[in-house]
Amino acid sequence: MLAELFHLRTLLQPFSPQLQATSVQTASVTIMTVPAPLTTTVETTSTLPVTPTLPATPSPPLAWNPQFWTQLTGWSPGFHLPLLILGALLLIGAAIAYFYLRNVRFKDHSLHAKLAERASYIAAGAGALGLLLVLLGYARTPVLGLPLLLILWLAILVGLAVFGAYYFLRLYPQRLADYELEEKKKKYLPKPKAKPVSKPAPTSAPKKKGARKRRK
Repeated sequence: MLAELFHLRTLLQPFSPQLQATSVQTASVTIMTVPAPLTTTVETTSTLPVTPTLPATPSPPLAWNPQFWTQLTGWSPGFHLPLLILGALLLIGAAIAYFYLRNVRFKDHSLHAKLAERASYIAAGAGALGLLLVLLGYARTPVLGLPLLLILWLAILVGLAVFGAYYFLRLYPQRLADYELEEKKKKYLPKPKAKPVSKPAPTSAPKKKGARKRRK
């Protein structure tokens, strides 16, 4: 029995280094194939671009609101711009009424010429006053730059418009009829003859004393 084991050992002795190498390789393979613990981290934060938010600019208060009538609001486009245009139109209308209607269109009609002259004066004054108040409001002038003064200016314009409508509907027809009647009288009534101008009698020049002596 011992002899057989010894004989088997002698037969396997040449292959013993290869068996040891294969065992070492398998061991190393088994060691390398052991999964390592996961150490990867997942980023959950997003990198989306963020748009900066600009600070909101406060809009100027609308001066049509009665609570701002006694405050210096400065330039309010919805309030001052229409009044600025209205004042400019009044000045343009005044120039047309004076230089065209009074001097060209109605130069032979005294009633219409007077009405055009008065209307031009009123429109020029109202337009200049409105533009001045708008500029004072833009400059935030104390007291004079309050929107309340422009509201009063508008009320005056409305009053003038009402009076103008009343004049042309009630008073103007009667005055026009009186004017035309006077013009007809002037046209058909005989004109008074002009008195002849009496010429002064010629005065004789005094004679000299020397001439009297010669005659003697």
